[in-house]
Order: sequence, then structure tokens, then C-alpha cells
Amino acid sequence: MQRMELPYYNLVRNPFQNRTLDFARPDDEKLFVREVDGCHGITALEPAMRERARAEQPMCVVVMGGSGTGRTTVAHYLVKLWRGLVTRRNLVVRCEPMPDSDVEVFLTELVLYLRNEIESSGIHLADSTSKLIDSLESLPGKGTIGPKLERVLRNVDTDLKAKDWGFACVIERAPTGRLLEELKRAFAKTAGLVVVTVDDVNPTASEVRAAAKQHLADSGFGGLLELNVLPGADVRVLIDRRWTTVSPLRNPFDLDGLEEVFSTMQRPIARVLFLLSQMLVYRHGEVAPGAVWPDDDALAFTRDAIRNNLPMADVTWREVSR
Repeated sequence: MQRMELPYYNLVRNPFQNRTLDFARPDDEKLFVREVDGCHGITALEPAMRERARAEQPMCVVVMGGSGTGRTTVAHYLVKLWRGLVTRRNLVVRCEPMPDSDVEVFLTELVLYLRNEIESSGIHLADSTSKLIDSLESLPGKGTIGPKLERVLRNVDTDLKAKDWGFACVIERAPTGRLLEELKRAFAKTAGLVVVTVDDVNPTASEVRAAAKQHLADSGFGGLLELNVLPGADVRVLIDRRWTTVSPLRNPFDLDGLEEVFSTMQRPIARVLFLLSQMLVYRHGEVAPGAVWPDDDALAFTRDAIRNNLPMADVTWREVSR
């Protein structure tokens, strides 16, 4: 028998726990609510993803948003979608460039990460491809790596295709817009997906946004998703869907109250989930032993209870976010 995390609510786990979702786990996939905030844009991107996957053409998508807007979860979801569209199995490489790293140096590191992932999966690249990868590290730098990098990635893709494999890359926190231009050039002859996340408080965010529109969206090579704080209506959908995914019981949160409160106190998705998760935990610890939801109204959250409990949960958020 599974241990209950919140037994008074008859919950094996807290449905509002804030964490990056892993779409290799079916339970996590059910928790993803793509109808909220910038995730709406995924639906608009899907036809292009389907077309490029069918034609075995590459694609690059930029996911931009502030802290707590769910950039990494959305990036992982896009990879999951891509895997469902392509016929090949896909290796996934995740990496993050140093803030001051040179674009060419980072792209070389990306190829090395990819090779390591390929080799650790028991797949062998052709000797000529391995030698090309080794030669990247000996190039002098800016302006010299581009043509060879395109050739290297084309050869890697060809080698993987021969074994019915492909690849996708998730690049966290793109430092400059130039990275997108170079990625487009480097991956032009592959059938891979690249998802790049961007923190919109980064000083270069405007530059990256402009580059995403110019080199990706306008050219048809990819797209841009922008994530923001959640309006009250989206909070309602999020909390309703998360709860019904794990429980057949009535939601303890007054959904009308949630929509009203968060319409005037908007927050990003990670903070919304954290706050409601903490409220559920606090309430679980406050009620008399043996309480049972939905029979015991002491476990419910009215509009006023939501509004009154938010400040305490906000304090906890600030403490754990330091």
C-alpha cells in the first residue's frame, strides 16, 4: 500500500508540488497543463513541428520567460512532442553555456556533449565523424568553426540515421542572439530539434528575442514562445486540472476565489504552485487529527482563506528562493 503524503486529503502526493516535469514519467505528463499562459503558443507551433519532422528538417524553438515561468518544463515538453512526431528514436542532450562563453567554444562543447551521449548509449559514430569532432578543438576560434561545425553535425545526423536514431538538444539560458544565428547555420543539414531557453531579465533578452524572430520565426526555421505571469483564469484551469489528475474528490480550493484573488495578485506558474502546495501542507498540519476531506470543511479554502493565507506562503517562497 502506498504511503499517503497528505492522508487527510487522501493524497498519495501533493498535486501542486513545484518542480520541473519529466515527460518520460506518465504521471508527470498528466500534470502538464498546456492551456495556460505562453503554452497556448505550443498549439500554434505544432503544424510547423509536424511538417518539419515529416520532411526530416531541423527546427529551433526559443522559450523565453522570467524566473518561475516554467521555461525548462516547456522545453522538455517540446522535446516530448518532437519525439512523438519523428520516426527515429531520439537522444536528448542538455547543456548550459557560461554567461561569458564564446559562441564557438560553446558550440564545440555542445558537439562533445552530444558525442558523449551517443557513445554512452552504445552507438558508434564513423571514424571520419569522430576525427572531424576531434578537429573542432584545434580550430583557432571566432569565424573559423562555423563551416566545419555544419559538416560535423551533418555527419553525426547521417551516422545516427543509419541506426534509426536522431537527436534533440535543450540549451538553457542563451547568452546572446548570435547563438541562434549560429545554431541555425550549424543544424541546417540535420533533422534535429534544438530548444533554447532565455531568461527575460538577462540584459541581452531583447537581442535574443529579435534574433529569434529574424532567424527562426520569420524564416520558418522555428519559433518563439514567451511565458509570463498567470492571469486568474489560468490559475483556475491549472489548479482544477492538477487536482482532478490525482483525485476524484472535490477540489478543496474555491475555484472562483482562486480566479478572483490571482487576477489582482498575478504570479508565475512556479510561484502559484509553490504557494498552493504550501497552503495545502499548512492546512493539513493545522486541522484536528483524523479529519477527512471532503467531509470536514476545515480542510477547505474559501476565497477569504486563500487571500489570507497567501502572505505567509509568500514569505516561505522568498526564503527558499534566496
